Amino acid sequence: MQDPTTYPLSPHSTFDVPQIRTQLRQAVVNCQQRGLYHSAKWAAQQLNGLPAAQEDERLSGKASPRSNHHTSGPPHTMSTAFPTSTVPLSLFEDRPEDADISEEETDRFLLARSYFDMKEFGRAAEVLKESVGLESTFLRLYSKYLFGEQNMETDVSEPLVSPSENEGGNKELPTIAAELSTLHQQQKLDGFLLYLYGVVLNRLGQKVKASQVLVESINRYPYCWSAWQELAVCLPPQETAQTLLHQLPQTGFMLTFFKAHLAVDLFYNTENGAGYLDELVPLFPRSRFVKGQMVVAKYNVREFEEAERVCEELFAEEPYSLDHLDNYSNVLYVMERKAKLGYLAHAAVQIDRFRPETCVVIGNYYSSRLEHEKAIMYFRRALKLNRHYLTAWTLMGHEYMELKNTASAIEAYRRGVDINNRDFRNWYGLGQSYQILRMPYFALYYYQRASALQPFDSRIWYALAEVYESLDRNQDAVRCYKAALSGSESISLTLLKIATLYAKAGDEVAAAHYYGLCFEEGKQSRAQGAVSHFAEAAIFLARYYKNRNNLDDAEEYAMAVETLEEGKTLLREIRSLQTFGVKLNGDETRGR
Repeated sequence: MQDPTTYPLSPHSTFDVPQIRTQLRQAVVNCQQRGLYHSAKWAAQQLNGLPAAQEDERLSGKASPRSNHHTSGPPHTMSTAFPTSTVPLSLFEDRPEDADISEEETDRFLLARSYFDMKEFGRAAEVLKESVGLESTFLRLYSKYLFGEQNMETDVSEPLVSPSENEGGNKELPTIAAELSTLHQQQKLDGFLLYLYGVVLNRLGQKVKASQVLVESINRYPYCWSAWQELAVCLPPQETAQTLLHQLPQTGFMLTFFKAHLAVDLFYNTENGAGYLDELVPLFPRSRFVKGQMVVAKYNVREFEEAERVCEELFAEEPYSLDHLDNYSNVLYVMERKAKLGYLAHAAVQIDRFRPETCVVIGNYYSSRLEHEKAIMYFRRALKLNRHYLTAWTLMGHEYMELKNTASAIEAYRRGVDINNRDFRNWYGLGQSYQILRMPYFALYYYQRASALQPFDSRIWYALAEVYESLDRNQDAVRCYKAALSGSESISLTLLKIATLYAKAGDEVAAAHYYGLCFEEGKQSRAQGAVSHFAEAAIFLARYYKNRNNLDDAEEYAMAVETLEEGKTLLREIRSLQTFGVKLNGDETRGR
């Protein structure tokens, strides 16, 4: 019988929940100690997303380490908060090579951490300039990196200015890279310093080397989520990425989280994204991160009702959390829930008006009210707070498109591509911009990039077909329109386009086939009260069958549009031919 405290994450593996709980507790401590608060927060969320500890005790019949502390130890000591095996007794006791670190260096580390927590990154780095321990070295170099980021002079309020076009880049990167390169050659980097080295290499544009270093970092210490996220940004195209994925730790739950992140957020192997999340749910049934990823996955496949349901569940569980609220606002925007979006914007402002997510929610609210200038203002505010915020760049590009400011839209979409070149929405936005500018070959290139990333999105195929049609490449246009039929929201229009192109090419048989499909689809749409395109199809089919002496079918199609002037004329012609044919046959009979 399977141990009830182990949960299958895949058909080939099971994991011990108490052991994972210990690993995640240690990850929170390790990341907090080095100022990696995002990773610490993520690990803590997954820790609390595990099944309840009481359930583990009940199912396994064993007392947890924490319960032993409460029953045998002093009742009010801090040591009861965690198992003693998960928290280092001193800052450096968990590293054998740091065992000889002096108390003076420990004190300097504590002082630097206090400066770091107050965002005085320059002071933190200066305090640790004489320190040699791995944790001290990491905090010093990480502080220098953040100090450089803090002092970047990029004017993100104007999208036409990019970091590569001015002197506002992070000036600390070269010196940090040089020091870490030397330490790397001497094999003196731990998993966290390797992560920082990968980040610096990525910012310097050395993505291939950065990905190799980050793989090394993850193999040294797999519980730093920021390292996985940075690796995701550095990954090469999907085919090449498989080689790197095989170099990662193949056991443990972190790889499944990573694959889900790639599929949902970065569109690698998108069709398996929901499957990876489904694997994580039994092991992390209470994880807000997993639920948030489900929202994005549902949104990507346009299952908006289900995405809204999960968002409401997340918001009800933690009404003071801004995590995933930007995704929630995107869902409400697409569903045209303006009142609900207004309530969400008000709630976000009450929580923290200076968070990037709040600015995006407010921007979406103003966009839904067609106040595009105000929406752009709030997206700019989001980018002032976090210039790597992909969603804000993409949405700001959309707003510039609404204002017909294609130059600024193109620059916003390009910045989005620079941040994540696997997000098809920015490639698609660039295609739309160049299509509006009547530059079809540029539009074609960007639409092709978008279709390669999202091959099942009918909107992209439809846009590609329109560009091919403008270039008189009708065969390619037909191929793209056919691809757009799957999942199209306007099937009758797409069928009409295909039929028109076949008719233009002189293939009346194929044209009649697709006009027939369009007519049937149009009848259903007409019955539901929707605008349809079946009138044009009916007129073509009436003429087609009239010319082939199939007058009964021709009359049927003509009667479908007899309220139109052209339909009335066709119907008179067809009935005249029917009458004439009867008389002619009768005369021939009498002549015999």
